[in-house]
Amino acid sequence: MSGAAPWSAGYTRRFFEHGGGTVSWLELTDPARPPALPVVLVHGMQGTALEHCGVGRRLGAPAYLLDLRAHGRSSPAPSNPDAGSVADQVAIVTAFIREVVGRPVVLVGNSFGAMICALATRSAPDDVLGLALIGPAVRPSRLPIDPVRSLQWLIVKAPRARAAFDRDVQAGKRPEDPDALVASATPYLDLIPQAYLQELRAEPEPAWSVRDPDGRAALWRSRNDALVQLSRPRRWIGLLSELTPPALWLHGLDDPLMPAATAETVRRLLRRWEVVTLGATGHIPHLERAEETAAILQEWLGSTGL
Repeated sequence: MSGAAPWSAGYTRRFFEHGGGTVSWLELTDPARPPALPVVLVHGMQGTALEHCGVGRRLGAPAYLLDLRAHGRSSPAPSNPDAGSVADQVAIVTAFIREVVGRPVVLVGNSFGAMICALATRSAPDDVLGLALIGPAVRPSRLPIDPVRSLQWLIVKAPRARAAFDRDVQAGKRPEDPDALVASATPYLDLIPQAYLQELRAEPEPAWSVRDPDGRAALWRSRNDALVQLSRPRRWIGLLSELTPPALWLHGLDDPLMPAATAETVRRLLRRWEVVTLGATGHIPHLERAEETAAILQEWLGSTGL
């Protein structure tokens, strides 16, 4: 719509250096208000900080929307052999909290970002006051090994398989444009804000693009490490049960990437966690239902006394 404010209106884009590359984030602050509880929001794989603008605005300042390594406007780090690995992404989040925010935060992560936030909470528990996982890319179970994820990992770890996948992307057989990625995450495309899609389409090509060898290598490290993590569901039960901050699990019941039964498993195995489900919602509730997602986060934060 002509004259409409951009999706990221009110946010300031900033950068810091870490691990041999530049890390980007969007910051929402309000100098007129006293300092409030800072919230750091982290996107999923092949996502971007932009996707959290709606929820961050509803939560209010200070909100920090982080681009992970080689995502959004964050650069790859070609001199860093671990660039894009889970350990690297976790280190970015913890460094961001300590060096940029400078005080403990509430961490909110979606999908792969939820995995990173959970691991960052384990790594730096004193820096995280609360942890909210939205559409988490973790499937807790009492099984020691997930055979499907293990097979996926065995496939993608092979250089030939990765090369074939990338050739399919280049040939247009596996689209990775913004619209295709959103469509893979939800059956409810009518719920995705058009202002978000318009701004996302106008963004510079992310470093993870198949046309950027360094960024693509970082993306494959992320994928490989994520599958290693996902192949050990019992380990995730142990990890999540040991986390001490107040914790929320928010799950769309029509998530095409994670089955609806996941939320019930979490309720059964992680009784300390607050578990909330949203009907007619896919893998990205913060985009599909930003108002409801922000309200759930606010109610949960209120109930914790944070």
